[in-house]
Amino acid sequence: VVTMRRLRIGIAIAVSALVAATSTSTTGVCVDAARVNRDDAFIGYSERSVPARRRDDVDEADDGGSELTLSTRAGDITITLRADWAPKLVADIITAVRVGGACRRADGTCAFYRSEAVPAPGAVDNYGGPGPPYALLQGNFEGLGNTHEKEIVTRAKRAYACLIGQGADFFIATRAHDEWGLGHTVFGVVDAAGMAVVDAITQNEHNLYPVTRATWGQTNVTTLVERLPFAARLASALAPLA
Repeated sequence: VVTMRRLRIGIAIAVSALVAATSTSTTGVCVDAARVNRDDAFIGYSERSVPARRRDDVDEADDGGSELTLSTRAGDITITLRADWAPKLVADIITAVRVGGACRRADGTCAFYRSEAVPAPGAVDNYGGPGPPYALLQGNFEGLGNTHEKEIVTRAKRAYACLIGQGADFFIATRAHDEWGLGHTVFGVVDAAGMAVVDAITQNEHNLYPVTRATWGQTNVTTLVERLPFAARLASALAPLA
């Protein structure tokens, strides 16, 4: 009898450990949390961040730097580049556009390709965070390169433009993403008019920017049916370029 009781206790402990090691997705399928690879979402997470330069009291005021405008058929998206947050990356962006001619024309070389609305309240993904969808507009910046070291200062917030990994892809957040921790280099802030354009694309109220569902690894995403090209131009807040 004692042996049977010990056996039952052992089984109960093993089952409890198995349950604790798994998480349940929105589809009701149990996923081994230790085996989930978050890299396939093209977004960084807190456990992969480099928090050495984090400042909780980061100055959000405009530092009077250069403005990068991305012109699309939906309208202009103007980003105030924050050299005080990411000096190396901002310098590389300015060089890529001004010297290298990156994204000079809206010919499809540079384009937005992923459009994610704000998730419904209570939506939880496989990783335990809000989503899907993931409240962002994502694109590629050809000519910027993909060897940029992270310059981590702050978390992604609404209107923040963030580099994905080492580049050249980036996203503009349409809500705060505290759940991603210090996973991204924030290089600029989109102005109010630009965010109205971003919201129009991601909310897609009039079906002008239709999306389709896709699965990247273990992440459910929504991508634009047709890529949305943009052309980039630079202007200094002190001395606008002609």
